[in-house]
Amino acid sequence: MTATGQREQHPTGGAAPRVVVVGAGFGGLAAVRRQARAGMQTTLIDRNIYATFQPLLYEVASAGLSSSDVAYPARSVSRRYHAAFRHGELAGIDSVARRITLADGATLGYDYLILATSVAAAYHGIPGQPNTAWACTPATTPSFCATGS
Repeated sequence: MTATGQREQHPTGGAAPRVVVVGAGFGGLAAVRRQARAGMQTTLIDRNIYATFQPLLYEVASAGLSSSDVAYPARSVSRRYHAAFRHGELAGIDSVARRITLADGATLGYDYLILATSVAAAYHGIPGQPNTAWACTPATTPSFCATGS
């Protein structure tokens, strides 16, 4: 919708708008769910074939849970919402042509692009935590967090 409330014209003609969501974290999966429910043609792209429930990574690090307890296949999540899944890493965006390029050279067109690739640790205002604590996230995980040893 435009600011005046009129529908925009999409390159796909009368078909459902194509939405590409990059990132299978909380934000990306929430976007996939919403877009698919709205009838959009949705594609989820992530460099991993799994999604991680990050709030429980500390349990994996302390050997309270196995890694399979906090990771699940991204393809099955996207399938649940009738979205396509593409394993790949974003290498470029051509916003004029509305196309993205993946690291393997594949290109995908889109009407809407949602970038949900980031994660941040929350320290809840505890003084000194950002300087003294490890943030166990997939992007910055030290090997002892990833292996639980």
